[in-house]
Amino acid sequence: IAEAGNGILSALVKCGALEVPHSIRQSKNSLWEVVYHPTRIAPHKVTLMFNGIPISSKPIEIIVMPSTTGKEICVHGLGLYQSRVGKTTSFAIDTNGRPAREFDVVISAPGGQALPVRCYQTKGGHLQAEFTVQKPGKCKIEVLHNSKPLPGSPFICESFDSTKVNFANIPKAGLSINQPISFTLITKEAGEADVDVSVLSPTAQNVPVTITSKGDDQKIVEFMPTISGHYKCVILYGGEQIKMPLTFAVSSTTAKSDVRAIGNGLEVAHRGKETSVSVYCPS
Repeated sequence: IAEAGNGILSALVKCGALEVPHSIRQSKNSLWEVVYHPTRIAPHKVTLMFNGIPISSKPIEIIVMPSTTGKEICVHGLGLYQSRVGKTTSFAIDTNGRPAREFDVVISAPGGQALPVRCYQTKGGHLQAEFTVQKPGKCKIEVLHNSKPLPGSPFICESFDSTKVNFANIPKAGLSINQPISFTLITKEAGEADVDVSVLSPTAQNVPVTITSKGDDQKIVEFMPTISGHYKCVILYGGEQIKMPLTFAVSSTTAKSDVRAIGNGLEVAHRGKETSVSVYCPS
């Protein structure tokens, strides 16, 4: 990050809705390391940020596999921990050469009802288990070999429905630069999932966003507009976009007759590339 200018490097590590503790340390020169210890055998997503702004459009996805892969029977996959209501979810069982008839998968839906499970052998030799949840809540997944639970079983899978996320306290007017904009996400009926919010400024630059939990079923989203114009806010819940993007019209705090400036050059400048600022001088 030596050529990025002055700033703070930060990261967010998640496995489904679970935020994974991590640390950032400098290894040598301008190289930095993000260190974390996975506790779930499922993909982890790492978002790197500089001054609170993601440095890439998508998180880095890290595939986490059991340390005993190829040596012992094990089970892995995000479907052990998270599922989308109405969509097929899956996870894999590494049988280590054992016949499929020795394995059983029992899944209880929110409320305790048994869920149908489809298991089949893949070309790679794994057993793939597929199921579909019909309402948000916690599912219990039991994976058995010769009637004995495999390590980690039973697993608790959080099912979610992004269509049941609601908004509250969305400001409609009177938005000014350098005044924070905030609103509330209500997830009580939606189940538990990871929340990702991105805000684009009028010049199509990413704006730092903070997300604060308020109890178990509310999240406060806040960002600071620094120039006038329209800000576009896109919200993902469990990786799925919630409804239509929100748009916030922000005006300057100065009177309309005052001189004002807008443009990309007020926010960011790339070394060696031309940038610009437009100055309006109303008569």
